Amino acid sequence: MTVGEVKGKKITTIEGLPESNPVKRAWIKEQVVQCGYCQPGIIMQVAALVSQTPTPSADQIIGKMDDVICRCGTYPRIKKGIKTAVQMARKEGK
Repeated sequence: MTVGEVKGKKITTIEGLPESNPVKRAWIKEQVVQCGYCQPGIIMQVAALVSQTPTPSADQIIGKMDDVICRCGTYPRIKKGIKTAVQMARKEGK
């Protein structure tokens, strides 16, 4: 399912996130992905954060990402990708 509705709630999967989304573009720009196993979940978590909180604090980012596990340990690149995505979204007014 890319975009659908379950029990009255809108569900968007990684396939439903447009290529123009700042998070997807930031992930490519910052070369965040290593193996890619966890990335769909992380990208969706970040996309939700950016859409709900356009200017998240460091504590909000950590709180939102606290339950996400990357086995490759790309956390420094993930943090850089989040920062870039927030800057892109802010610049574009998204």
